[in-house]
Amino acid sequence: MSATDDNSMAAALSSTLSNSFRQVPLSAIPPMLDCILTSTSLSPSSLFFSLLDDLSNVIQSAYSDGKLDSHPRTNIAAMVGALCHLLTKWKSNREGMLSFLSKGFIPLMKMGHEFDRELLNQIADSFFDVVQNTNAWEPLEGTLVPFFLRSIGVSAGIIQNEELDGTRWYRSSVFQVSIMDTYEDYMHSLSGSFPLPLSCHVLSLILDAGLQTFQAAPVTDSVLEIGCCYAEKFTADLLWNLCNVTERLLLQSLENRSCTIGFLLPVIFKAFFSHSSFNISFHGQTHILTRNCFFMRMWTCCRKLFSLGSLERRDAYSTLSLYLSYFSCAETSEKTDMSDGEEEFDVRSEKELWNEIKRGLVDEDGLVRKQSLHILKKLLCISSGSQSHSGISEKKSQGKHSVPHGVTKRELWAYNEAKSLGVGRLCNTVDSGLNSQQQWDAFLLLFEMLEEYGTHLVEAAWNHQITLLLQFSVSHDNFVSAISRGVHQNQSDAWDEVFSWLSILWMRGFCHDNPQVRCMIMQSFLGIEWRKYGSSVKSVPQSFILGPLMEALNDPVHHNDFGVKGVYSSETIEGAALFLHQYSSYLDARERIIFVNSLASLAKRKSFSRAGLMGLAECIAASASGLCKYNGNKAKSCEDGRLDKVQHEYALEDFPYDDGTELLDVFRYVLESSKQHFNPNYRFRVCEKVVEAAASLVPASDIPLEILLHFISTLPREVTDYGGALRVRVQNWLLKNHYTPHYGGIQTKLLESVNKFPERFIIHPHQVQNFDDEDLDAWELEVRRWARVLFLLIKEEHELLPLVTFLQNHGTNICEQNNHSEWIPVKFLTLILGLIQEIQEMQSRRHKCDVKIQTKSDIGLLETEEQSSDTEASNIYRMFTDPLLIILEGLVSFANSSCSIFSSSSDMEYKVLPRSVRGKLGGPSQRRLSNSLTTAVLQATISVKAVACIHSWCAQPRSGILLNSAFTFLWRFFYSTIASPTCNSETEAEICLAAYEALAPALKALVSAFSPQTLGLFRENCKSLLPSISGESWLDSLVLSFLQNINDLLAVGFMARSRRAVLLNWKWVCLESLLLIPYYALENKLQVECGSFFFSDATVRLIFTDIVESLENAGEGSVLPMLRSIRLVLELFASGRLYSVDSRCASLDSQWFMCDAWLEIDCSGAIATLFWNIKIEIFIFGLSFLHFYACKAVYLHGLNSSRLNTQLDYYGTWLFSTEMIWHLVCSSWILHASCNKRRVAHIAALLSAVLHPSLFNDGEMHDTDNEPGPLKWLVEKLLEEGTKSPRTIRLAALHLTGLWLSNPRTIKYYIKELKLLTLYGSVAFDEDFEAELTENHDARTEVTLLAKIPDSELTEAFINTELYARVSVANLFYKLANLTGRVGSSIANKDCQAALESGKLFLLELLDFVVTDKDLAKELYKKYSAIHRRKIRAWQMICVLSQFVDDDIVGEVQHCLAIALYRNNLPSVRQYLETFSINIYLKFPSLVAEQLVPIVRDYDMRPQVNIGIRMSVALLLKVCCCVDFAEFSLLEVATIFILCSEPHLLNIFCVL
Repeated sequence: MSATDDNSMAAALSSTLSNSFRQVPLSAIPPMLDCILTSTSLSPSSLFFSLLDDLSNVIQSAYSDGKLDSHPRTNIAAMVGALCHLLTKWKSNREGMLSFLSKGFIPLMKMGHEFDRELLNQIADSFFDVVQNTNAWEPLEGTLVPFFLRSIGVSAGIIQNEELDGTRWYRSSVFQVSIMDTYEDYMHSLSGSFPLPLSCHVLSLILDAGLQTFQAAPVTDSVLEIGCCYAEKFTADLLWNLCNVTERLLLQSLENRSCTIGFLLPVIFKAFFSHSSFNISFHGQTHILTRNCFFMRMWTCCRKLFSLGSLERRDAYSTLSLYLSYFSCAETSEKTDMSDGEEEFDVRSEKELWNEIKRGLVDEDGLVRKQSLHILKKLLCISSGSQSHSGISEKKSQGKHSVPHGVTKRELWAYNEAKSLGVGRLCNTVDSGLNSQQQWDAFLLLFEMLEEYGTHLVEAAWNHQITLLLQFSVSHDNFVSAISRGVHQNQSDAWDEVFSWLSILWMRGFCHDNPQVRCMIMQSFLGIEWRKYGSSVKSVPQSFILGPLMEALNDPVHHNDFGVKGVYSSETIEGAALFLHQYSSYLDARERIIFVNSLASLAKRKSFSRAGLMGLAECIAASASGLCKYNGNKAKSCEDGRLDKVQHEYALEDFPYDDGTELLDVFRYVLESSKQHFNPNYRFRVCEKVVEAAASLVPASDIPLEILLHFISTLPREVTDYGGALRVRVQNWLLKNHYTPHYGGIQTKLLESVNKFPERFIIHPHQVQNFDDEDLDAWELEVRRWARVLFLLIKEEHELLPLVTFLQNHGTNICEQNNHSEWIPVKFLTLILGLIQEIQEMQSRRHKCDVKIQTKSDIGLLETEEQSSDTEASNIYRMFTDPLLIILEGLVSFANSSCSIFSSSSDMEYKVLPRSVRGKLGGPSQRRLSNSLTTAVLQATISVKAVACIHSWCAQPRSGILLNSAFTFLWRFFYSTIASPTCNSETEAEICLAAYEALAPALKALVSAFSPQTLGLFRENCKSLLPSISGESWLDSLVLSFLQNINDLLAVGFMARSRRAVLLNWKWVCLESLLLIPYYALENKLQVECGSFFFSDATVRLIFTDIVESLENAGEGSVLPMLRSIRLVLELFASGRLYSVDSRCASLDSQWFMCDAWLEIDCSGAIATLFWNIKIEIFIFGLSFLHFYACKAVYLHGLNSSRLNTQLDYYGTWLFSTEMIWHLVCSSWILHASCNKRRVAHIAALLSAVLHPSLFNDGEMHDTDNEPGPLKWLVEKLLEEGTKSPRTIRLAALHLTGLWLSNPRTIKYYIKELKLLTLYGSVAFDEDFEAELTENHDARTEVTLLAKIPDSELTEAFINTELYARVSVANLFYKLANLTGRVGSSIANKDCQAALESGKLFLLELLDFVVTDKDLAKELYKKYSAIHRRKIRAWQMICVLSQFVDDDIVGEVQHCLAIALYRNNLPSVRQYLETFSINIYLKFPSLVAEQLVPIVRDYDMRPQVNIGIRMSVALLLKVCCCVDFAEFSLLEVATIFILCSEPHLLNIFCVL
């Protein structure tokens, strides 16, 4: 038969066979083909190529469809089976093999990878069976292997240029046979598109097939020569290439590593498992590839992966686990070929491996922990030679053990569970030691138990097993000896290794998901008697202490008792401190300093809770205490005979300079961290421990003064000032003599450095002569720090003499110093101001402390230990008065010359502004002046401030011509400032602004010094402003001139918006000082002339309206002075100390004079006539002079007559107080609503100013024609907003309850608000509130000015809790109930009656609310839900109001009570219902027989309600057992009958 006929016949037969293959099983295809080939003349090759063409068509069809169904899949499998059988039958099959590879195998591999992995494996198995049977390795070596190697190189990015490298992509590749030219282009085009997993998978299958052939039929050299077998050479060459590929891919991406670990490494390890070495011929040279060499390369890759990331570490663990799963210790030693002299590589000797296992065991990823544990088990099996899991179970005692006495049920259960696990023996029953393998079994048992969430296994095994591990770790055959292999040459290194492994268990326990397990592990760790382990305790890893242990201390679950009853500690904190004390006692001085530094530095890197920060502070103090016994700080000998005193002195003598600076820096950060917790007792404890640590480690004299000042300034002033709890300890540390036994060693050295500070500070050279506000602020801060430390060091008065001498020497020639440098006098004045401020702070603190001591015999937790040798603040005051008086005259002269900048115009021309001002965006407002003008202005400002401060300082004990000169200077400066001309440029406006900035402290000094001695000077200086007018108020002209001048300055268009805001702030500060003059005069008992007043009615009203109109847009810095000014104005109105229309007869002449003066202005037409008419109205109707002043202002602004009439109408409404207050409350509410942060001082000032007592007693302020008045409207707004702001509602409750108690007649208007306060609940604690009260002087002052109920202890205990709103209301009605007993008396009869009526109204409102409200009427609600809490709050208040029940409302009350009692409520609610019922029946006994007895006899009531009523009856009878009430006889009989008939009420029967 010709070849053409043969091919056509084969084609026809192949299509028939393709259909037949679907009908027969795969196993029947080879016999069927054999029958066809025998019965026909077809050759296997022709049939093979026909079937191969059909297979190509099927593959293309599958690709076009995009899927592989079951029928095509079966057909493909059958055709591949047929083709493989034909290849086996075909003897000379090289061409057929290559055709099948290019047209069938490779496309099928790609298709199987995309559609069907099972089909891929089936095809590969069939093909490689053919290769094995026909020994056709050479075609694979020349085609398939280079193809897939090249595919890997392209996919992994190893081959960057395909044309240059071709198939020989790797330099050491042994495959040098090119792909046949017929298929080269086709296979090259395919190789780049093959996925990497498929290439790796196929190559692994090829290597596995070669290994199988190699192992089944070992060959010899003679066999290779004749070419009958190529398996060994092929396998070795392919293994060589795959090893190189693996090393490259293992260090690449995650996908590449996954392919390497999943496909290549298993078959490579399998190859090395069967043969320890392979010979490879390359370029005529023979290379030996050994298992030892390959794993050394793999270990190098793993080390690199460990250092990269979590995913890389996971793959490194997988590689190690894969290796250890194939090899054991015996196999490694037996099968490694050592003929080449290469030393055996044992990974167990690599310390880094064990370190990585330890890291993996404590990794957060559970998979990594499991991998590490698996590797550890494999390594332990290698070390022991055989798998052993007997562990402690072999140590079980024979027979039954007696149960320990005195154990709880939980402990008994754990004991029995431990026995079932084989670890139930107690420690003292173990007679012989445990070998290393048994100790490792105990370790693994504990670790695996900690991987479970439950507590039962840990409770059963932990304490017993961990005790055994510690007990037998002291022996030489401890569990780490099995892995050390002689590495640890001494006992110290062995202990380090033991505790490094034990710390793994503690770490896992500390971060366990179950909080009960965490607590148990912590208790176990802290319960270890570390003292008996001696110096080995320092082998506990520092990384464990600074990491997991400190993080565990930050866990709140360990501190359930923290803060209870004001004790800011816990058993866990105390145990940790004792452990660290024991640990640090075996460190030398240098090591201890480094350790404490690292420990304190944790505050910088981690966020600590309140208990965690306290634990950190305790641990710092314990570690710093060294060998001193931590409890009591007494020196105690240790086991090795060392004394703490010796080592402590050594630490101080050899103290490193840099370490002390760094230590104080980290200690300061711990102190800064405590500021976020504002409880003063808590902060004191933290500061106490930090100071204790600093005193133990850091000699104060060896620290740079700047660092020491910075550290002391971080301590809260209240603990270091006079009477402070830490003042004595800080002083002892600063004055402690560490070097010599002589008194004055360190004290003299440190005090000498402190005394030299003023000279260094003043004469310190500067690169430039000019300075700005930032420099001035820095100098002030530096001086305040120095002054604080100075008065901590001073013990005797004579120690201040150098400073006093320095002040006298530099103060007398201050003007001469100004000629040399402008900043020298400014720094000198800054030093004086800082000293005065510190001494005044000492005086204030001493006064407060004396008051506390007088009122309390026990100050509380913050005990003081003030030494009697401290210099008294009063003595210091006297010492500085004389030198300050001496330099005052020169200072006044210097201030006069400096203030010339405010009046001269020679340097006012425009100068270029600094870049910091021109290019600034945001931040604090800066002066828009040149550098030279800024320096001059600051010098003038600080000089005026210094004169004012010294004048106030010396005004109290002294008086005389020197003070008179200062007073005159300040007064003239005030006059020159308010009389300054109109500004014509921005520079002039900035100068005027600076003048008002200096005027603020000047006015404060003038006002505070207002006394009978200064009255004459005051009146003389008043005459210099305006001519004296008989009967005129003294300050009217001054205040009006001040307002006129500063308002004109604000109106100029030269100033920037931010600078106008600054000027406004100084305006209100100065105005507040002026308004304080009448109060200082009254306080100093200043007698004024008859008929004379400080302010007139008109002026005060003008001030009031100016403030109110500016209130809406007030800046944050202006809020407090404006609100204080409003409060002062209202008090002036209420006090009657104003020159008003009631006194017009005495001052009518002065009003006529002023009107005539204004009418001299060239007025024409209607305006002049209008002025005259107003003048007549003043005479006839007695109207306020304010009308005339308003007309003058309108005229000067050029308004038309209609606008003038509108303005007059507006001012006319001032006669009605309600409209004035409406304007005030609206502006105040806008101001409050616009504030972003609810500051305590601002809220308190708003409440005390707007809700002023003088306004609150007016009924029109609360209700006007059945509409809310202005004050009620504001209260509604504040309480509504207070539901979102806890501090607002607490302060409002504090102020309102005080006002309501003083004005009971106003309570009826606020029943709704009282109900809101009663039901209010919010956050339990507001730390910012506590912080502002502690640190902010304005906040403390404003809160003290609020109206309060006279129960300071109650307010102090509850003000910062969510209870305070309802507690204050309850206390209010408790006080009102006591007040109602006075009804009918002559004392405050109306208020008493109003108190009774308000109590009735509120009681009925609450009862109606709890009965009718849909939420409070619910009977099904959860415990602690919002409904449950509101019910309790309502009924608690109703119980308080029970005293207001009277005959006229008792029926309504009883009706509501009956409805409530019939409803189902939780016991915590029912107890208040029953309490209220008892109070009602006690007060109205007649209701017992009428209502209560029928209820008790009603046996159909629900059981829970019935039980509640019977309990109420039993309590009622118990209360009334000593009272002879006839009404209770029926109730007694009915109750006894019920109790006897129902046995489940025996508890009530016993009570009865």
